[in-house]
Amino acid sequence: MIEFIESPMYDNWFKNHIPEKKLLICSPYMKQTALDRILKLYDVENRCLDLEIQVLIRGDIKEFTYSKSTDFSVIETFLGMDSFDIDNFKRMTNLHMKAYLVDDKHLLVTSGNMTDSGMFVISGTENFEGGIATDEVSVIEKFKEYFSKIWVQGETLEIFYDELLSEYKAYLDTEYSDGEMVKQHIKRKKCRFSTKSKFAVDNGEVISVDIDYDVDKLLPVGYIKYLDETLKILYDNPRGLSYADLGDLLRSKIGLPPGKDKKTNDVKFGEEKGKYAVYFGLARLSGVAGKNTFFINSFGEMYLNLKETGKIKYLKDQLFSKSAICAILKQMDQVDNFNLSLFLQEQYGLKGTTLNRICNALKDLVKYIKEVDDENELTRLLDKLK
Repeated sequence: MIEFIESPMYDNWFKNHIPEKKLLICSPYMKQTALDRILKLYDVENRCLDLEIQVLIRGDIKEFTYSKSTDFSVIETFLGMDSFDIDNFKRMTNLHMKAYLVDDKHLLVTSGNMTDSGMFVISGTENFEGGIATDEVSVIEKFKEYFSKIWVQGETLEIFYDELLSEYKAYLDTEYSDGEMVKQHIKRKKCRFSTKSKFAVDNGEVISVDIDYDVDKLLPVGYIKYLDETLKILYDNPRGLSYADLGDLLRSKIGLPPGKDKKTNDVKFGEEKGKYAVYFGLARLSGVAGKNTFFINSFGEMYLNLKETGKIKYLKDQLFSKSAICAILKQMDQVDNFNLSLFLQEQYGLKGTTLNRICNALKDLVKYIKEVDDENELTRLLDKLK
């Protein structure tokens, strides 16, 4: 069968084709938020040992930096998967085809990259994508033959990763001139939003948006002032640390008292601060020997060696790649008298100390970034933290 697939690709094709053994992703551009939703849909975290994933991206340095077409963190996401074969990740700098193949049986060739705008449609500002899907053996075999010709010409991750990471670090360490970063020729793309958004149109203008996100992808509850210490401890412990061990070492390093219930406090503190590092792609969390363990990744090591301005640029880029932040910014543009606390209560059911901690953590982070980068989005975000 051959059929036409219209936007959104996620709802109209991916949800109906869950891989059992193999997944091929050919996408020039890839964003972390879109990839996260696909991996969650396919339950990759629990199935990584029996699911073979093959990835081909465009992968030129400008895609990761000035154009913001691809999030560098997607590489670390694949590297962080247990049993992922690094030879199955390649780049080709003149790649333009977008194709997805499930179990060698179901093929989608489409205009949509694995990005929010390519996979999801939620308002008139997103891309209108289309694609052709088929399960006909003869067509799929022709695709596989053609893809193999492309694949052998690509560079493996082992070849280009170190050079790409070095160039990315140089980009993050761009000097500031007269208090402002040197202007880039390519502006940041507009924020993109989730597949579950709803919108109403009045005289051609969007007047309301209802956005639904996973609460675990919302906002970090850690604090920026502990991020470097967390990463340094993880760097000194390459075999990884449990929640309790990280909390114990970190509390001791920064001089926090143990409290009445030291073990409980260590677990809670270690989990919060470790997940904060994971949220920004600087560490990974993996189940080892039946327990959750934090490991620093190459991004984390890179981050520790950046200048302060480079660290801020990295965190800002990561912050603006988060769907929840983009949702908040869009609400500020469209809703009079926007109130963040009320938004989080209504959207996620958050209340009490959890709500306060999330608001305070975001405010702490935005203040840190705003010290050298006074963009309108950040200024408005800070002003709305009530």
